[in-house]
Amino acid sequence: MTFGLFAELRDSVFYKRAEYYYNASGEQLQKTDSQFLKEFRNWLSNYPEVKFAGGVTGVYVDPAAASWKLELLNAGYMVFSANNDVVNGVRVVGNMLSLGKFIIDPSCINTIREYSGYSWDPAAQKLGIDRPIKCNDHTCDADRYFLYTYTENRFAGVY
Repeated sequence: MTFGLFAELRDSVFYKRAEYYYNASGEQLQKTDSQFLKEFRNWLSNYPEVKFAGGVTGVYVDPAAASWKLELLNAGYMVFSANNDVVNGVRVVGNMLSLGKFIIDPSCINTIREYSGYSWDPAAQKLGIDRPIKCNDHTCDADRYFLYTYTENRFAGVY
């Protein structure tokens, strides 16, 4: 499970201020949605800028995470099912990074680690298919869910 705290700055620059990262395999303990909700609230309380900005304006969630979306909705959060178009979403995030429109805070160590290892599946590419290797990419997915959905293709470019 991963959460990202994002802000839109001037000139449509997006800043990932903070991350939450929980690896159930590494910890050898699975948590429930209600446990994650408690952790989400506690995590957010560490960032006074959230309260200063009027609270969380929206939570962008993997469209397949139905029970997590329901947990957030029941807690009063505005929840958005993210656009899960992987290839176009990856292109948008890559474009934003290359244009300096997406900045990741150095404290987001798991995000930085995952981006440095993000790669395309060579076997799929031999078949003419663009598909990332689905390994150690949870923060990348979370960033893509938010950025691609929120920006509504403003950074799509031409491919």
